[in-house]
Amino acid sequence: MRGIKREAEFCGGTGRLCLVLDQRERSRGLERDGLKSAHNVPQAQLIPYFGQHLMKALIGTPPVDIYRMIDTASNIVWAQCVPCDVCFNLIHPGFDPKESSTYSEISCHSEKCHEWYDVHCSPQNSCNYVSGYASGLSSGVLAKEKVTITSTSGQAVSFDIAFGCAHNITFSHSNHTTGLIALGAGPLSFPSQIGSKRFSYCLLPYAIEYTYPNIKSKISFGNGSEVVGDGVVSTPMFVAGEQYNVTLEGISVGDTYMPFNSSGKVSKGNICIDSGSTLFALPPDFYNRLEVEVKKRI
Repeated sequence: MRGIKREAEFCGGTGRLCLVLDQRERSRGLERDGLKSAHNVPQAQLIPYFGQHLMKALIGTPPVDIYRMIDTASNIVWAQCVPCDVCFNLIHPGFDPKESSTYSEISCHSEKCHEWYDVHCSPQNSCNYVSGYASGLSSGVLAKEKVTITSTSGQAVSFDIAFGCAHNITFSHSNHTTGLIALGAGPLSFPSQIGSKRFSYCLLPYAIEYTYPNIKSKISFGNGSEVVGDGVVSTPMFVAGEQYNVTLEGISVGDTYMPFNSSGKVSKGNICIDSGSTLFALPPDFYNRLEVEVKKRI
């Protein structure tokens, strides 16, 4: 996956930020795409909540609602499970695997188990995983389960995926969030597992849902998920390891252009796209120069 070119598209004039990840250079090994029909595009509503974007999905048989944060910088899907030894009090209940007929744990000896970088075997040969974040950890058992989301046709679309059934969570998140939908380029991310090498999401401006309650942010997967129309512009996107990067050349403060580097030279893919972060982080040199210019205008 390293070095594959993709596009980030911005919906000019629409008041929305739209991100499209589309693999344009396919190798034979990546030509599978289980989402063939552009008339039945898997699409889920995104619910804004204190800087996070939560994707509603159904999990298990019988299905139960879960609300998970989407994160383009993460590569393992997980949900808070019952029982949970160290977890948060949630508004929505955690997932109870004992209540689902389609739940099955992944063996520690399987190839799927070792697609994650931090796993170890339990005495029962379960595949125990750990996923680390800047604000904490998620750990538990790697398992398989059916996940269902809506589509543009109104029909439900189901996928069998590997996910982390989390029994310990020190990861800081809101009490509305029952897990995480990883959108990265790794083999255990949600797009990779459902056979889609293309997805897009459109995010409405913060708090606009109170003014226009009928307009929703959405995420779409597979063929037909492209963002098209007047005002759409694109910039090259690069896959570095298992994350998505774009190239930031500079920022304008008023009519003053501030280059990313004082030398004027910019490395390709110098900024990571992270939908799970509320911060726009910059290297100290660029930030300090930008701060000086902003202070001049205050």
